Amino acid sequence: MAAKKARKKKRKIRINTFESLYRYLCKNIELRQVSVETVGGFASKYDKKYNEERKSIYKKIVKQKRTPTYKDMKSLVRLQKKHPAQEMLFSRNTITSTVSVIDFVFGQVLRNYYERNPERLSSENRTISYGELKKQDSVKNALDHMISREIDQILLREGVQSRLKILKDELELVVPQKTEHVNKFYKLIKIRNLIVHNSCQADSEYSKKYSDKTKVKVGDSIHLNKDYLHDALATALFFCGVILQSAQLKFPEKNVTGGSYIMNDVMHELLKIDQFDYVNEIYKLADELELDDLNQKMIIVNYCIGLKKQGKTARKIEKELDKHDWSLIEPESDFQLALFALKGQDKDFYKLLETLIKKKKIKEEEILDWQIFSLYNRKTKYREILKKTKVVK
Repeated sequence: MAAKKARKKKRKIRINTFESLYRYLCKNIELRQVSVETVGGFASKYDKKYNEERKSIYKKIVKQKRTPTYKDMKSLVRLQKKHPAQEMLFSRNTITSTVSVIDFVFGQVLRNYYERNPERLSSENRTISYGELKKQDSVKNALDHMISREIDQILLREGVQSRLKILKDELELVVPQKTEHVNKFYKLIKIRNLIVHNSCQADSEYSKKYSDKTKVKVGDSIHLNKDYLHDALATALFFCGVILQSAQLKFPEKNVTGGSYIMNDVMHELLKIDQFDYVNEIYKLADELELDDLNQKMIIVNYCIGLKKQGKTARKIEKELDKHDWSLIEPESDFQLALFALKGQDKDFYKLLETLIKKKKIKEEEILDWQIFSLYNRKTKYREILKKTKVVK
């Protein structure tokens, strides 16, 4: 008789809803950041090539001191149809798709809230007609239908200010309040609306509120350069990251894996692209978010890495670190390594780094990705340690 094989039960791992949403957000932002540098670069080169053809037609007209002929206009129209401005199309698509990601994140946060609190639906969406009810298979589906109506109403009818107010006042989430950051977020949403509804031409509201130093007039096309696209992506990451971290802590879930790491990961991503103003704001919001002690310490370290990258003195950084209690951290830990680096204690840093590498407490991924190591990339001793330990292949 054949022996029966024991079957191992597969353990189902549930990930927190808001961590899952954050991963979705982060992947989308990273994809667009890479696209801005690669696809955007190709689009710019493409446009440059065919802009030369357009210029040659105009130069010919000017040189001959004549008005454009029907043949000239036909050539220009043909060029425009055959070779539309790729950089413009790419930039506009980047903005509209980024705002679509923001809308999805906001919608899922709202859905999670209303599923927990269906009684908080607006009065018009707490009822369902007999015709709509007949189409539903169960009470759950009927509720889902009412929640979807509520979310559609908020996302489609309400302005961005109203959405943020609902998240702050009704859901009681932490929402960024610094005027400069809020205006950047409003500007991003406004540009998306103008792309969709007005061919990316400025209206009176945009001209008054958001034209900045460029002084865009009503009817002017809004130019979206590479720097603005990167700034818009950082704005989306910052706003959605803060809201998702707040929602994760506000609405805990049972039997799920993971902790409140979202805010530190946002800081890490913002540090990589030198968005120090947002990093500083997260540091200020940390107490309001009520993170646990481990994550609070990680916030402090990331904030000080930002100060170091901005060229602040070791004395100023040490003064900031001394406001907090580090007595319980392990002597052979990445926290201690970070403290040595931030305080400018290079000899202690190198010694501990070698120890951690030998004990496999620091691996290649951390060496390449953690921003604390970017402070040492140009230092000979650091490069010698990496070469000797062969931690980086």
